[in-house]
Amino acid sequence: MDRQLLQHIWDRQLFSASILRTTANEPLRIMDTGRRNPGAGPDFLDARVCIGDRLRKGHVQLQVLSSERSLQGDPYAAPLDDLALQVVWRDDAGLAGHTPVLELHKKVPSAIPLAYSGWTTRKRLLPCTDELGSVPPGMIYPYLRFMAGERFTRRARQVMDAVKALGMDWPEALWRAMARGFGHRVNADAFERLAISLPYSILLRHRARTEQLEALLLGQAGLLRPDSGDVYARELFTAYGSLRKKYKLTKSHAPVHFQRMRHSNFPTIRLAQLAMLLHNVPELFRLVKEIRDPDIIRDMLNVEASAYWDTHYRFGETSVNRVKQTGTHLVRHLLVNTILPFTIAYNLHIGNAGLVQAPLEWLSRLAVENHSVIHAFAGAGLPARNLSDAQGLLELHATHCSSLGCAGCAIGKMMLRQFTVQGCRSYRAS
Repeated sequence: MDRQLLQHIWDRQLFSASILRTTANEPLRIMDTGRRNPGAGPDFLDARVCIGDRLRKGHVQLQVLSSERSLQGDPYAAPLDDLALQVVWRDDAGLAGHTPVLELHKKVPSAIPLAYSGWTTRKRLLPCTDELGSVPPGMIYPYLRFMAGERFTRRARQVMDAVKALGMDWPEALWRAMARGFGHRVNADAFERLAISLPYSILLRHRARTEQLEALLLGQAGLLRPDSGDVYARELFTAYGSLRKKYKLTKSHAPVHFQRMRHSNFPTIRLAQLAMLLHNVPELFRLVKEIRDPDIIRDMLNVEASAYWDTHYRFGETSVNRVKQTGTHLVRHLLVNTILPFTIAYNLHIGNAGLVQAPLEWLSRLAVENHSVIHAFAGAGLPARNLSDAQGLLELHATHCSSLGCAGCAIGKMMLRQFTVQGCRSYRAS
């Protein structure tokens, strides 16, 4: 038993409430459990209970074991006169005083603490794997939609923070986020640092010539050398030298990485594709500000690197002829992690509440991503039907499963409620 679970048991009355007595053997009826206190002090505020025929109004203090800390001696507790009831899991210290005490451990179905203990001690990706199938999926999927909304609301707030830090320069903020997205996991930080060192306004001036865009991006990334044996690399280096001097650019000092990644994710390829995106869509902010069809945005993000890269992954190393497209995985990553949060943030900023929900609807039209957490939920009987479900599952895992916050999870609460109903039926039957 832990305090979080005890709070949930009291809040939801996951016990046989019809036969309660205090430790002084007085009949107890709960009229109102009170409202949970998010700050210091008693756990629940403004509760109402009947002790015998006396109505008591006040706060409720909870403790797992009365011996762990004297409730009366708790410096953060409410004054005794303000307490309507003290609730403990086990009264092993024999609390006595004018404040009534309720001991709960004999009133709660044993399946609840046993299941919760199992969840919080199992070393699994999903603590409730064995019990998840007991909850009908129809009850879970609406919650996943809510969690997906929470995930993107948080990301939209992060976008607004970034935009405000840049003096409300939306295009520059989007450029930096887009560059980070092209870096994906391994090179995300390096690409973002590169974008910071290379203002979007400079790129706009050279949007008509892809070789100049490549020279700026690859040069700022430190991927161009004067002694290269590759003709195209030397041409880019020469162009970069002139541009660097013209704009007084300082190279990004965050190195890019090639190790442990597929050739298609090499930073040379991703930067060449980013250059082509800037060439094809010079006004990147249009993707957020004007376009309402996710299929059009996906087509615009699915660009090909310039012809040189058809036979190269790195300078001076020829490869099999293959067009280097951004591809489904990266496009989905950009749409979900960059375009969608910016679209929500911008519409919130301009007060266009009617278009805030529309980007979230895009998720239901996209296929599920390949992720170990999503596979784990599917194996436990909860498959993601679309990307909205998948994002909800990822948020659920991040906010509850990974921190073992099972008592705060709506799915965990559903399962605990089922155990309560079953346990109370058994109790009455006996």
